[in-house]
Amino acid sequence: MPGAPCEDAMDGREIQRIAQEAARRSPLVHHVTNRVACTLQAKACYALNGRAIMTDLPSELPEASAMAQAGVINLGTPGEQSERAYDLMAKLFSAQGKPFLLDPVGCSSFEGRLRRGLSICGMGPHLVKGNYGEVISLAWRRCLEASGVDAGALGEMEPREVAKLALGLSEKLRCCVVATGRVDLVAFDGRATAITGGSPMGAAVPGLGCALGSIMACAMGAGVEPHRAAIWGCGLLKGAAIWAEAKDPDLGPEGFLGHVLDFLSLCRKRPMGDVFDCLEVVEC
Repeated sequence: MPGAPCEDAMDGREIQRIAQEAARRSPLVHHVTNRVACTLQAKACYALNGRAIMTDLPSELPEASAMAQAGVINLGTPGEQSERAYDLMAKLFSAQGKPFLLDPVGCSSFEGRLRRGLSICGMGPHLVKGNYGEVISLAWRRCLEASGVDAGALGEMEPREVAKLALGLSEKLRCCVVATGRVDLVAFDGRATAITGGSPMGAAVPGLGCALGSIMACAMGAGVEPHRAAIWGCGLLKGAAIWAEAKDPDLGPEGFLGHVLDFLSLCRKRPMGDVFDCLEVVEC
């Protein structure tokens, strides 16, 4: 999408530098997450030389939060135990001043998840990441006409309109808000950054958006500011998708995913600037 040059834009060298710093620090990311995406989220962390711990057992959360450098709360497959864990984890991370990300999966479709997401939004997340529909639902504080947990037709909304809502939500929550779609939007401090590129094949891989949350959390756990971690994560995953598709345009979802994970591991070890040159990062 056209827009002004972005002061937060990252070139391939900066993306690689952050990947190298994350690998050097090897942050541990505690997840209370969903059963569909948890394995992929762990693989994404380890591809970046981070680490992941997955527990929603309330008695283990104080220990997990104490040892972790960042956290992810993902509402994708709620249950009685995870419902208790969401709030407790948010309180523990907030009390310790550690960064955590909220991924309100399905809050545009399910009233209970919307209420839970809005509640956690009030507990001090450093970053809120959702698809267009989920971010719109949080901004409007109501569920939308949706089918399942994908953005559906809402994913085709004009990015500038979504950016306005994301900016308003960011101002209200006093944190970075990311709306993912064909154009990823990062809203923070009165500015919205648009990242365009990637591959449509990404939509065929369940849980890849959830893995993006883990990627961002790895950067936050390595000391990167949340809005920079968000722009880096969006650019990194879109670059990985471009690289994976270029390896073999006829790949199915599993082969594509394998190349995406390979890219996450390789990007800190060798120059990948030509891949990131395919991305457009502008203010909108």
